[in-house]
Amino acid sequence: MALKLEIVSMFFAPDQGGAPNRITIMANELKTKGIDVNVITTLPSYPAGKIYEGYRNKFFVKEVRNGITCRRYWMLPSNSNNPYVRVFSMLSFSMTFLLSIPYLLKRQPDVFLIQSPHLPIACTATIVGKLLRKKVILNVSDLWPNSALELGVIKSEKSFSYRVLKKMERIMYANADAFVGQSNEILNYLKEVDVSKPRLLYRNLMKPSPYTSAKSPSSKKKIIYAGLLGMPQGIYRICTEIDFNLLDMEFHIYGQGVEREKIEDFISTHPNSNIFLHNQVPKEEIQTILKDYDATIISLKSSLLGAFPSKINMAIAAELPIIIAANGEAAQVVDEYKLGFASPAGDIEGLHHNLIRLNQLSAEEYIALKENIARIRDQHFDYNKQQQLLFDFVS
Repeated sequence: MALKLEIVSMFFAPDQGGAPNRITIMANELKTKGIDVNVITTLPSYPAGKIYEGYRNKFFVKEVRNGITCRRYWMLPSNSNNPYVRVFSMLSFSMTFLLSIPYLLKRQPDVFLIQSPHLPIACTATIVGKLLRKKVILNVSDLWPNSALELGVIKSEKSFSYRVLKKMERIMYANADAFVGQSNEILNYLKEVDVSKPRLLYRNLMKPSPYTSAKSPSSKKKIIYAGLLGMPQGIYRICTEIDFNLLDMEFHIYGQGVEREKIEDFISTHPNSNIFLHNQVPKEEIQTILKDYDATIISLKSSLLGAFPSKINMAIAAELPIIIAANGEAAQVVDEYKLGFASPAGDIEGLHHNLIRLNQLSAEEYIALKENIARIRDQHFDYNKQQQLLFDFVS
């Protein structure tokens, strides 16, 4: 009999973004390897913070996606930067998730795979999994509430919200049986929590793309950013502080988020900025778009322990050079494997300098950079090998 796996995640396809994509890929790959996968999640609303058309005015939806049964419960959608609003949004799903307990008692899954963050639902699902005496694996993609503190979303370690979330984190980690993390920094943090619990590195890899970008650079280099337009990424600041017209480059932006409206306003008042804003595209289409570009910008405004943007994996799959502003493991990987050029998080001058460096590459140097990215992808970022490791870990 196939192993029964219950995935619990606040976001799942058709939600867009790194975390929804990662957990959706996990579910699909484990399903193809013979595991009986079901998902408990919310009505889709990410990243816009509004429930998608077709799901509105509903409390519960049961649907099948790629052979996986998804049970979707209502939550209060939000993309607010107010920590109390965000926590209340998470708590709303924690409460509606409890309505799935009769279903879980009937199904009796063998393993729970729980996405964290968000802490309220992850903590609740972990407790439910342990009460049902099932194996609980936490898929940790960000170290909350530490990241919220680093980003300034939570102002102080003494604040009520931080102390509550920290308590949830301790309960969650104490009751988990194993961990999956998207970076070695996360795994090292979890090792300090409990050295005895198994840990697996699982990056948000993508299959090698048949739509790799052209070997030779364009006469006017076209740079792409595809992802969330939120405060941590700082794309609006890049638009306002880097003169792409002077660089003789084009900067193309794909995505949704709280900064989108400000970017739209900036472009409308600066028609010669060489910045172009496009609609967000589904994950399935992004690789066909990347082939039209010469490099990608990946940006974080501040240092986040454990952060490893999925856009790195997206670029590697497409053999696309990376211009990254980040600290820690993300910048180290780009620098160590020579995937592009790295500067510290929030360093606009460093990012600008690296765009100039890219512009100054000869055609031969640019081709060599892309060939190296393809070689590193095949040696160190093997999609199929990673999926097999996940299957073995869960089983």
